[in-house]
Amino acid sequence: MKVVIVNSGHPAYTYGLAKGLKKIGVDIQVLVSKGQLYKECFDGSFPIYEFDRNDSYLVKVRKLVMFIKNFNPEVIHFQATFSLIKDSIFSFFLKYLRAKIVYTVHNILPHEKKIYDKFFFNIIYKNLPRIIVHANENKIRLIKEFNLPPNKISVIRM
Repeated sequence: MKVVIVNSGHPAYTYGLAKGLKKIGVDIQVLVSKGQLYKECFDGSFPIYEFDRNDSYLVKVRKLVMFIKNFNPEVIHFQATFSLIKDSIFSFFLKYLRAKIVYTVHNILPHEKKIYDKFFFNIIYKNLPRIIVHANENKIRLIKEFNLPPNKISVIRM
């Protein structure tokens, strides 16, 4: 199985996830924004590809789509958004990719909330077919606050 992890979040978490997947025989590729200490975190056991942080959103999306097209993964795993508002629009188009899409929700809503966060996260959560959380409480909260079907959300404890 081929999996791409797309992350703009936590290097240590991404490393642990990638290493665990590789251990069970997954062909793993990691796609990150430059300057996130990934090189220092990772041991070279799988490839890391970087976005340029200064790329425009459309350039990042184009690079992502080209990368996916070339690697042809069966699963694309997202852990964070590049831009909440733009990603809510992009989430509509993810269903047209051949790969299965998974999104790990570390924080249901950002700690530093903005008035529009819930609206745009609702769009993202509704558009993505599979969501992973790390606690039953988060699954219950997603079901209640965002009216998501329980079978869409998996709890995988850390």
